[in-house]
Amino acid sequence: MLRRVAAVARSQARELSRRRLALAMLILLPLVFYWTTGSDDYAPVFASVGIGWAFSVATLFLTQGMHQVSPRLSLLNFRSGEILAGRVLCALTFGALVAAGLWLYIRRDPVIVNETELVWAFAFALLGSVTLGLAVGALVRREMEAMLLLVGIIGIQFVVDPGTTFAKVLPLYAAERQAAVAAGWGWPLQSLRWTAAVSAVLFTVAVIASTVRAPRPVNRTPSTSTGTGSAPGTSNTT
Repeated sequence: MLRRVAAVARSQARELSRRRLALAMLILLPLVFYWTTGSDDYAPVFASVGIGWAFSVATLFLTQGMHQVSPRLSLLNFRSGEILAGRVLCALTFGALVAAGLWLYIRRDPVIVNETELVWAFAFALLGSVTLGLAVGALVRREMEAMLLLVGIIGIQFVVDPGTTFAKVLPLYAAERQAAVAAGWGWPLQSLRWTAAVSAVLFTVAVIASTVRAPRPVNRTPSTSTGTGSAPGTSNTT
């Protein structure tokens, strides 16, 4: 099973590598969010939300691309769970590499008072963004509509008051709160539980939608006729 999951992950990586310009822009997006703050107390928060924005879109690309590949994989008897696991493996690996590079870049910023909390902020940004991208990609098949939905959700994440109940059910809530703690302000414990629960719900939605919409293998075995009847398109004359 692990080999089959790894094979799907490699297929997803090849699909993602075809979007070179989009990938470059997604990798730069968290940095742009960070640079625009001028290294103030909100810089880690903007960087973590930038990670969430970038990798929710990257995961959406993977999910949309797999819609075309899944029928071929199903013919090779790949199960929907293996396809989903490969997609998650590819998204998390790519996201972890970029998030680690971003952490190395900004951890020496004077505004950062706790580097470990910044690791947790980026980890929860990656968790929330990947599960969000999986769920949206599984539910909305058209790329433009799915992208607009992601933009709307992450945009709301920016403007909503983090002290409200609504903020807690957004996928990047813990990432924002942990980034605030990394900068010396904010409260972490409750935010972790909320985002873990929201991510679990999003992942469950992605699993159910992927399973329901998974293509079924097509039986290509030619049918054989029985009896004395003639083949289609011919007629018996006497």
